[in-house]
Amino acid sequence: MDMHPHDIKIELNMNDKERSEVVLHLKKTLSDEYVLFTKLFKFHWNVEGPFFGPLHSLFQGLYEQNFKTVDLVAERIRALGHKAPGTLKEFLDMTRLEENPGVNPQDCYMLEEVFHDLQKIIRELRDDEKKIEKLNDRVTSNMLLGIIEQHEKSAWMVRSHLEKNENTKK
Repeated sequence: MDMHPHDIKIELNMNDKERSEVVLHLKKTLSDEYVLFTKLFKFHWNVEGPFFGPLHSLFQGLYEQNFKTVDLVAERIRALGHKAPGTLKEFLDMTRLEENPGVNPQDCYMLEEVFHDLQKIIRELRDDEKKIEKLNDRVTSNMLLGIIEQHEKSAWMVRSHLEKNENTKK
């Protein structure tokens, strides 16, 4: 068997155009996830105030979970036969999130920003998942649904830190 490694393709029931379209969505997702990962690290390092301990731990748990998502998405891009972006410039060029260089908000504003980013990512993932499902890539579609589920749980946890408890006003 005299096959060059570049001639070997995994059969995915998608043509090259469909595969490239799926990968484009995944590259944007990877960029969003990496920007969120970086922001969570920044907040973990820079949180201050009376809730330092719990928020420091919350941000750590979120970035650890997010790192798994970053790796999952990058590996799916590779499984589809494409190279995953891996530089900060590439991520910043493709992300749908906003960064605020040099700004270190107070703890509640950190939480609001993370919650906002999670909500934006969830909306983008839902749109991407619908488009990818139409391209007949159920594996990627299911992967995105799992990421949505995880982000919805994370958003709930972050939102819970922002909610005021009416029962404690006695």
